[in-house]
Amino acid sequence: MHSRKIVGYDLSNSLELKGCVRALKKAIYQTKNIKKLIHHSDRAIQYCSNVYTQILKEKR
Repeated sequence: MHSRKIVGYDLSNSLELKGCVRALKKAIYQTKNIKKLIHHSDRAIQYCSNVYTQILKEKR
């Protein structure tokens, strides 16, 4: 069974990292197992930050 349900998102007036991190944390909270998630981004610099990638590494 597959789903394209959106499990993490954040709306912001800026492109600051904190919005991306909030969306990621929401997705992790919703699923508990990020191995089942498909990560889609616009490849902006926020997704390459040390903070963002560290969260992903910790939850592998």
